Parts: sequence; C-alpha cells; structure tokens
Amino acid sequence: MEDQLVTIQALDQQIQIPVLVRLMSPALDQHLIKTPDEPYQLQDFPAKYISKAADYCRIFDYKKLDTTIEFPMASRKIEDNAQQYEVEFILPYINNFDDLITLFKLAKQMQIKALYELCAASIASYFRNRSFEDIKRELIYQGEFNANSQNQQQSFMILQQQYYLEEQKRRQQQLQQQQQVQPQQVPQDGELIKEN
Repeated sequence: MEDQLVTIQALDQQIQIPVLVRLMSPALDQHLIKTPDEPYQLQDFPAKYISKAADYCRIFDYKKLDTTIEFPMASRKIEDNAQQYEVEFILPYINNFDDLITLFKLAKQMQIKALYELCAASIASYFRNRSFEDIKRELIYQGEFNANSQNQQQSFMILQQQYYLEEQKRRQQQLQQQQQVQPQQVPQDGELIKEN
C-alpha cells in the first residue's frame, strides 16, 4: 500500500500522491471509498501545495491526527510552540502569507487536522501582539489600498477571528472535561465542604 498512488486534479496539472495520505485526510479517504477510479478534485490549489501537504503527512508516517501545539500558545513565535519537524516544514511559509493561507485552505478542504492547526497557529503567531495598523502597514505593499489588498485584509481578519473562536471552543471543552473529571461536591443539609 505504501507505494500505491492516488491521482489528484490540481489547478495546474494532475499529480499523484501516496494513497496513505488518506489516513490523515478524511476527505480523501471518503473520495477513495466512493469513487476510487476518479481523480480527487482539488482544482482550487496548485500542485505544489498538494505535494507539500502530502509531504507533511509523510513526515509523520501518515499517523499524526492531532496537533501537539498547546493553546493558548506560550510564545508569539511558532518555533516555541510546535515540534521541530513542524517548524522546519512551516518556516518557509511564515513570511509569505499568500502561500500560508493557500496551505491553510488546502488543509481545511482535505481535512488534514494537524496541518490545518499548524497553519492556524502560524497565522495566529503572526497576528499576536500586533495592532490592525501594524498588520495593514506590513501586509499592504507600498501603501496601496486597492480591492485586492482590501480582500486580503478581510481574509486575514476572518482567519484571525476563526482562530480565536476555535481557541475559545477548545478552552470550553477543556473546562468541561476538567469538570467531568472532578465532580462538584454538593453539601447535604447543614454540612460544610472541607477544602484541601
């Protein structure tokens, strides 16, 4: 199975990636179950990004289903929050937001959760401790404010908002899990609860 390939229809060409990617991509897995003889359609993404996503899966032997990044992140730098392999993988994208956003969207569409969360954390680490004016100054080239840069800013703000919502949801889940592990003691009539 390791040397079996699946055909992907990318934006610019057809490519083949290892079929084992399905172990980390529920979307690809569903495609292979339903229509195994047809190319998987990823026509919004250039082949180079699909290959990089497959490389990410290969780096982790097609077994990494969840992120090891803890939220909220301890540091602004992704290097301080992710595993060494993940840092080496994502660093080339950190300073090129178009590439990072494309990889982020691809990971979401393919449902590669660990890669999706790595991209989200990388985006969040960029935005952390920056004001809107800082972001506008750094991401809008030469002070031009045209339709493309407006769309880019809106995309970044939406991504940041999505990240914060996901982080809030994770925190709520953690609190619920902690409450299930440590049930609250309810006092009987006239009884006091002793604290440790």
